[in-house]
Amino acid sequence: MKNFTLTFLIICLFIACKKDEQKESDAKKETTATDDNTIVKAAEAAYLYGLPLVLMDITRRQITNKEVANSMGAPMNQFSHKSAFPDVTLKNETFPNADTYSSSAWIDLRKEPLVLSVPDTYGRYYQFSIIDAYTNVFTSVGKRTTGTTAANFLITGPKSNEPVPIGMQELKSPTNMVRIVGRIQVNSYMDGLKVYKLQRQFRLVPLSSWTTDYIDPKGKFDSSVPKGTPTEIVSKIPVGEFFNYVNQLLVNNPPKAADAEAMKQFAMIGVKPGAKFNLSTFNASVQSILRTLPDKMLEEMNKAQAKTAQLENGWSPIDITLGAFGTNYEYRAVVSYAGLETNLPQDAIHSTCKVDEEGEKFNGANKYVIHFNKDEIPLTNAFWSLTMYDAKGFLIASQINRFSIGSRDPLNKNADGSIDIYFQRAYPGQMREKNWLPTPAGDFTIMLRVYAPKEEMIRGALKIPAIKKIVPIVPGTEPLPTVAPIPESE
Repeated sequence: MKNFTLTFLIICLFIACKKDEQKESDAKKETTATDDNTIVKAAEAAYLYGLPLVLMDITRRQITNKEVANSMGAPMNQFSHKSAFPDVTLKNETFPNADTYSSSAWIDLRKEPLVLSVPDTYGRYYQFSIIDAYTNVFTSVGKRTTGTTAANFLITGPKSNEPVPIGMQELKSPTNMVRIVGRIQVNSYMDGLKVYKLQRQFRLVPLSSWTTDYIDPKGKFDSSVPKGTPTEIVSKIPVGEFFNYVNQLLVNNPPKAADAEAMKQFAMIGVKPGAKFNLSTFNASVQSILRTLPDKMLEEMNKAQAKTAQLENGWSPIDITLGAFGTNYEYRAVVSYAGLETNLPQDAIHSTCKVDEEGEKFNGANKYVIHFNKDEIPLTNAFWSLTMYDAKGFLIASQINRFSIGSRDPLNKNADGSIDIYFQRAYPGQMREKNWLPTPAGDFTIMLRVYAPKEEMIRGALKIPAIKKIVPIVPGTEPLPTVAPIPESE
């Protein structure tokens, strides 16, 4: 009996131990699953955070891969100027700007600050966005912010302690990689000749050479720079290589203080300044998931771009967060993936329209009109324009060679101060010619651009009116005139 009891107790203890082992095993599996999920989530967030950085650097390498400056790019620390008024032959750029000439530069502040020298534009509107490595506009130079008189600005890096020379204003960059994107108002082909000369007076000079007769040095062409669009190139970068690229860029382009919490999360997987990301440190399951991460994240970027924004009167919404993304890393990634051109809404806003008041697509077979009441005319401290594009986003040929129309044109106003702009293919007659923007034969898009908009435009307090189709009146269907009733005789 004693032996039986002892045997029974041993069996019970064995079963209890097995149950404890099973519980331990289940707990380990649950912990592993939780840890794996945490790692994947951190990697997804780190990819979104680093995508603008990588796209910026790929773009920089391509555009600065020049021996001498031209309209397509320039060596580091030199301006590239586009000084041709856009026309119908331009097919390498969609929705080109017909209001301004553009100037751009990529600068490297690791060695020393650079002096940005701007000329007197004598009241002419210009605006230069100065953008950090994360695509945030950290400052803006131009008519709205600094005026139009000649001036010199010292652009310094995040760790620079250089004293600012007397007469210069410091522009402190949070990163060593900086992009400058500028636009200067141009009113016509002839006016473009003046702007061409003006553009050449915008200069970038290293601080150490400021008092010398500085000449831009010749750049070096690097045949190893990848070809293709930046988005095509980034889609082919394996996840390990991508994160090590980010780690390298973080060294000279430090995260902001507001990014500290996110950087703690990223450090857990080996994404931090100067670190070595090693995919083999993770288990096989996580490695498999992370290898597919670039495809997954870029697919999300494409889906986000494909989403249709809520239209108002047929017009796309005005985004007041562009250029100042803060910690909205996902939206910053989506915008950078769509294209790096950006500016603060205080400098310029735009909205596109492809449908009329009834939601039907614009087509050159019809005639349209937009009516701005006096209090609906775009409020601006500079100027506004409406530009016509075909279905592919290209400028269209017309008998009067007019691509855009707006506040710089001698528009006819109605007696009450309102304005009507007509969109049609056929000549509208002498009375409407000044307010006419020709359309193509097929579908088209209209873009409103407002430069240095007033606060009411930025906040959306001033709505853009819907564009209406002009319905031809069929003879015999005209409404009868209103006739005053004849008073009854007493």
